[in-house]
Amino acid sequence: MSKRLCHSVLVKLSRGSGSILPTTKIWKQTKMRGCPFFDNVGNNVQAERTCGVLGTLATMYRQRGELVEAEAVLEMEGAVLELYGKHCLAAGGQPAKTCFDALTYKWHIIKYNLYYQTSRKRECIGLCRKVMAHELEYGYDFDKQQFLFMLSVIGKAPTKRCLEQCTDDEIYKIVTAQEDLTQQDPLVLTEEQRGRVERRTCGGCNKEEPYRGDFNQCSRCKAVYYCSKDCQTKDWKKHKKSCQKH
Repeated sequence: MSKRLCHSVLVKLSRGSGSILPTTKIWKQTKMRGCPFFDNVGNNVQAERTCGVLGTLATMYRQRGELVEAEAVLEMEGAVLELYGKHCLAAGGQPAKTCFDALTYKWHIIKYNLYYQTSRKRECIGLCRKVMAHELEYGYDFDKQQFLFMLSVIGKAPTKRCLEQCTDDEIYKIVTAQEDLTQQDPLVLTEEQRGRVERRTCGGCNKEEPYRGDFNQCSRCKAVYYCSKDCQTKDWKKHKKSCQKH
């Protein structure tokens, strides 16, 4: 069953279209009984790769606005991730644990983005805490941080103690910071921090991304963002004159 599930997901991913709802229906019917393959210390590599595939697929569905499918895929990934974490230390020691933590971190971010997009902002509070805790634990610098730098919004330093002392209402202010940037009384952020929160505009068609992080940057200069590969290709003749390797 689990091999069939993985194959189905991979096929759908490679096609880049269609729905996986028949697959998710099978998943919900069998629940954890469908995962004996992953509940095995010898199959942790396959579990790790499956989580990566499911995370990518969930993001694709969310960006395309197919939110029911995105949430179903995230449920699948969560179940596989749980089993991966159960066996990771026995399978590969600390390196495997670090990999598990990284996959969980990415899963939380994808889930956060989905909840935000579906106006479940209060449900984002716990996810925001977990993401910031991970960034603290692994010493992410400013450029790598997704959320931790936003503690400055509520006048807190990026430390474990400050994060633990934050109330849910304070974390909620971080969650809604992107919206508050457009309010009459804007948040107190440095120019660099503001640039990390504001939504980007496509360098080709000038469309604004629906959610922060949906557009991909030019891999060469890392200064211009595009809504699609097609838009980037059309803009290349103009952009190449100013594109400098980062």
